[in-house]
Amino acid sequence: KESLGLNTELATAGHPDSQWNLALFYLQGLHQRLEDGTQVDLLKKNSAEAAKWLRKAAEQDYTSAMVALGALYEKGEGVSLDYKKAMEWFGKAAVLGDAQACHVIGLAHLKGRGKVVSINKVKAVEWFRRGADKGDPQAQYALAGAYLKGEGVEKTPDAARKWFLRAAWQNEPR
Repeated sequence: KESLGLNTELATAGHPDSQWNLALFYLQGLHQRLEDGTQVDLLKKNSAEAAKWLRKAAEQDYTSAMVALGALYEKGEGVSLDYKKAMEWFGKAAVLGDAQACHVIGLAHLKGRGKVVSINKVKAVEWFRRGADKGDPQAQYALAGAYLKGEGVEKTPDAARKWFLRAAWQNEPR
């Protein structure tokens, strides 16, 4: 309860960490368990409100907020479905060095995103490699899979093993 109040106050004052925290509260909802075991909702899940706070943090170069906001646009949660805006936010985060953004952009090229991003497995591998080199375990796993299947890159089981191991050492469960 106190955390919600403090984060709301700081987020309103323009602090990006608190804007990020408040957005997460809205994405998941916030509950308090009372001593008698009952649960009280302190904040209901609200994707539109989460998007508002993510945008405020993203506009201050908070890359995690950029990726999360892009994901909302990609799903049409709390904002209109808009692959172009999603890719813009992912791209901004990637330019600022966010490894997860590189992974997400790679997935977009692997699977395509409407008329905004066409399927291009070579580009997907390039983006997976950027994220993998920056240490993102999901990008490492995706890059390993590309090497294992020979999708967008020459089939190389040794390279696949290397990247699978790197991802595993970071607790990537797959």
